[in-house]
Amino acid sequence: MDVVAALMAPVIARLARFEEAGDSEAIFGPEADGEAQKLFAAMFARDESGTPLVYMPAVLLLVKFHTARHNCRPDPQYIELGTASRLMSFAVSVNGELLTPQLQANLTKMYHKAKELDKETQSLLNSYRDENDLVLLDTAISKCTAAVNLSPVPGATQGLLLSRLSVAFWHRYQHRKEALDLDTAVRLRTQALAVTPPDDPHRTLRKSILADLYVARFDLAGDVEDLRAGIRAAREALEATPEGDGHVSLRSGRLARLLAREFTTTENLTTLEEAIVLGYQAVDNLTEEDEPDAGAYVSDLASWLVDRADHTGNAEDLDAAITLRRRVLDDATGDTRLLRLTLLGTALYTRYERTGRLDDLSEAVDVERLALAETPAGHPERRSRLTNLATSLRVRYEWLRRLPDLDEAITIGSEAVQLYAESHVLALTNLSTCFAWRFRHLFEPADLNRAISLTQRAVEHCPPDHPDRGMALATPRLRTQRPARTDRRGGGRRAVDHLEP
Repeated sequence: MDVVAALMAPVIARLARFEEAGDSEAIFGPEADGEAQKLFAAMFARDESGTPLVYMPAVLLLVKFHTARHNCRPDPQYIELGTASRLMSFAVSVNGELLTPQLQANLTKMYHKAKELDKETQSLLNSYRDENDLVLLDTAISKCTAAVNLSPVPGATQGLLLSRLSVAFWHRYQHRKEALDLDTAVRLRTQALAVTPPDDPHRTLRKSILADLYVARFDLAGDVEDLRAGIRAAREALEATPEGDGHVSLRSGRLARLLAREFTTTENLTTLEEAIVLGYQAVDNLTEEDEPDAGAYVSDLASWLVDRADHTGNAEDLDAAITLRRRVLDDATGDTRLLRLTLLGTALYTRYERTGRLDDLSEAVDVERLALAETPAGHPERRSRLTNLATSLRVRYEWLRRLPDLDEAITIGSEAVQLYAESHVLALTNLSTCFAWRFRHLFEPADLNRAISLTQRAVEHCPPDHPDRGMALATPRLRTQRPARTDRRGGGRRAVDHLEP
């Protein structure tokens, strides 16, 4: 304890200067802070087994030091008084005889003040949600910080206050997009969990929210360790949720989505397979409360099944995905419905590519036509839906040689090319191929000229290192006589087929 005693000496001297001479500078400033911090770090000596041997005089000295600083310069967030109260509470937990009636009264007073500040925080946060006023939010953060500082005993109350403060910093991050606010929200939520008893009913919810915060930080900075930390937190929350609990779908779905995101980073198929298992678990455990989000759970599962089908070639996964895609159309509205129609059309087209089944191709055309019809002019996704439908119509023409399909593909494809602010290689090459086919059907020189012009534009916008250059260079070989019907399958969206096999 000699080292601790030596570190106590300058702190004692500073307090003496303050008490005897009224020198407030003696207990403030970098040197005073440093000496107090060194004493705090050293006062928990350990025995040979590593067990802390608390040196109580040092604890009580720091209580006196921080109390003096608060009394000299009170601050609205109670930083000094909060530090003193935490140290005093620790001292009492070690030696109950230190709990005098006066100290008990002081600790009780601080507890009630913390409750009062928490009430003000809740009122400010409610007002902020109604008015979206950042001044209210900043004030709520200040009040809640003070409440946390005045809550010295780890446990349910402190966990609640830390959680509330984490929420406030999260709201401010959403406004200002400052990384420090998000880091603070993560740190506070972690601290809240550290002081939340294992049997506290709020513990699982706090773990779930921590998972969301980690993922938000992953989205901001791209550190895969944050994504993995989010997965761990989401997994722990799900494991703590009993079977039959109303939150099974929510927590299964959360973990599944995070695993699916990790799959996009690592392409580890085991991760995707776990996401699919959890996705089915989320869908199978939907409750009435989950109904507004049911379509999202089903749609996510369908996407993961498509991903696995892409990696394994498993036809059953693609079939299941199409069944799920059909299932979520009826209840969807607005952009959500348009997106689901588009995804269904893509899945049907993919199955056509793999099986050559024309009924899938025709249904893809019908679904894509419906998606386009419901997409208003000026919508940012209209051009991509035009391109999808034009491609499907062109491919169906290649099979059935129905000129109306080709004419419609040209009309739709021309609008798609016009809507792209910059030349789009797929839209250009698909339209070029359509004109080339019509030239071979009708022998109109204007169609041939358009096909050549569009191909030249596509090549011009593809420098040698452009990933789509190969597609742009796949210019159809044209002949001036009618060809025999080709018996071929494919005509995919990612490459333009030669007209002559």
